[in-house]
Amino acid sequence: MFVSSIEIPAQKAYTSNLKHSVTVTVTDKETKESIIMATVQLQPTEALAVTDMEGRAIIRNVDAGLYTLTVSYVGYQPIRTRI
Repeated sequence: MFVSSIEIPAQKAYTSNLKHSVTVTVTDKETKESIIMATVQLQPTEALAVTDMEGRAIIRNVDAGLYTLTVSYVGYQPIRTRI
């Protein structure tokens, strides 16, 4: 499994209430095919999303900060990265 893109829009925060969206695209590393129904979780929050037919998942309303992004799917090793 390969997380081919993580899109986190950068904006200057004028308020502490500013929320962000995390967009992830998950594909097979060798075949480049989209992974459908992969689980994307943002820890330590309980926020999670499942990839769609294009392998994309979006987690919305994320507070600014550091998180561990975990992507998992049956038959693949989970991927964890700090964002």
